[in-house]
Amino acid sequence: GGRGRGRREWDGVERDFGPNGHDYEPTPGTGPSVTSLTDENVHSLIASRLQAKLRRDFHEADDIQAQLAEQGVYVHDGLKEYRTDGEGYGNAAGRGRGDYRPGRTPGSMNDRRNEPYEMSASSQRVEEDEEEQIRSLVAERVAARLKRDYRTADDVQYELRDDYGVEVHDGLRQWSKGGQFADAAAGGSEGSSLSSSYQTGDRRSYVRRGGTGGLDDATLAKIQSMVDDRSAAKADRDYDAADAIRDELMEKYDVGIEDRNREWRIVTASYARNYRDDAPLSEEVAAEVGRLVSE
Repeated sequence: GGRGRGRREWDGVERDFGPNGHDYEPTPGTGPSVTSLTDENVHSLIASRLQAKLRRDFHEADDIQAQLAEQGVYVHDGLKEYRTDGEGYGNAAGRGRGDYRPGRTPGSMNDRRNEPYEMSASSQRVEEDEEEQIRSLVAERVAARLKRDYRTADDVQYELRDDYGVEVHDGLRQWSKGGQFADAAAGGSEGSSLSSSYQTGDRRSYVRRGGTGGLDDATLAKIQSMVDDRSAAKADRDYDAADAIRDELMEKYDVGIEDRNREWRIVTASYARNYRDDAPLSEEVAAEVGRLVSE
């Protein structure tokens, strides 16, 4: 359990981050901890974020940073420190450390990701008792996403949509009855709307990315139909059926599905040369590489 957790191969050099899996230290002189996470949970998330940064997966690193912030935990890369008192770095209070910046621009979209979800100014009117129930469900969804329990998060999202007509905009960290959102960053009064594409349980069709894997048009059309059936099953909360379709797609057609981007692809598609590299190859060498890859 956890063997080798503190080590990471990078550029051929093994780096030992110690038993916590990271080299961040608690910020001294902070207030009492407000997080519901255990120390082990905090260390695990910080370690996962560090590993994501090392492999330059900054999207994943930002996601983990947002998850930590949702639980009152903030990380400062410049100081190599973290705090669990719910106070961010570089704010007005400063605590004598305002010369450092946390790697995010205050007021930017990424900075707002550390804020709790709020009702959109463009939301339809919500009764007080109804708002309390909605906020509770939104918090439940956030907690599920923090634990990477995306099935529960989806289930709560469908409950919000079906029972209250509420959509959640993760980019803005807002929820709205009716699905209307005012995107302050874009300066729009009705900057965006999720209502048209999500009211029916998010049944937008998944799109294919990448190559065809040598499959004919009829087979690709059949795969698309199966992917759409799986999407409908998920929207209806029939997860057993959705999982069965996913497994069949992988076993029969080597199809992988990316729910986050609503995309699917043939995972065994033929290799192709990446022409963005700078290394010139003669025609003979390129042909030989192609032959070896295809073996």
